[in-house]
Amino acid sequence: MMIVYTSQGVELFDTKNKDVYKEGTFGKIYHDGDKCYKVFNNAELFKIDPFLTLDTLSLPNFYRIMDFLYNNQYIFTGYTSKFIKEDHFNILSDKNYFLRGINNIHDGIIAFTNNHFEVSDLHVGNILVNKEDMTMIDVDNYKRVDNDPYAINMYRYKQLIKRLIYKYLIRYNVTDIMGANELLKELMDEDSDNIDHLNKVLSKVNRPVDYFNKVIK
Repeated sequence: MMIVYTSQGVELFDTKNKDVYKEGTFGKIYHDGDKCYKVFNNAELFKIDPFLTLDTLSLPNFYRIMDFLYNNQYIFTGYTSKFIKEDHFNILSDKNYFLRGINNIHDGIIAFTNNHFEVSDLHVGNILVNKEDMTMIDVDNYKRVDNDPYAINMYRYKQLIKRLIYKYLIRYNVTDIMGANELLKELMDEDSDNIDHLNKVLSKVNRPVDYFNKVIK
């Protein structure tokens, strides 16, 4: 339990008096109107560096930091962002929506790579989806490194997109799991460090979900 302050030193709320909206491994989410507050369980585990970089880059399909949060010792302990309400929109039903989203996320990860960050914690739960767009969140565990992180970042990105597609294929009635896995291996071209083949194939169809259903079933 602690009192959370804005970057201007204004008391925002006491965590003991505020309902938790979501709880993760490393922190808690509090929701108030159109704002979302993430407060870390252990502030010492996190640095402000990736959040400052995110703020500077202003990346499409990545969330925006509205303010940084501090405890009473003025130690960075979380952040404020816009609250994003999710819905059950099928991202594979709209080619432009899907390709725009995954390619912007790709370019965002490249931007972090160019700033010498190794991107961690890439999983489908960190992509919020609604009819307006898909949004990548949680750069909490991105770490600045001395070595070139390109190879590991691209591997993790491709695995993320594969799992994202798989999630929606299973949700929307693709029952041939082995067939889905084989098709995704082919489309993601595991010998390549990009998703050019996936872009090329899906750019020629009207709805990705129809393509997957036709090829797999």
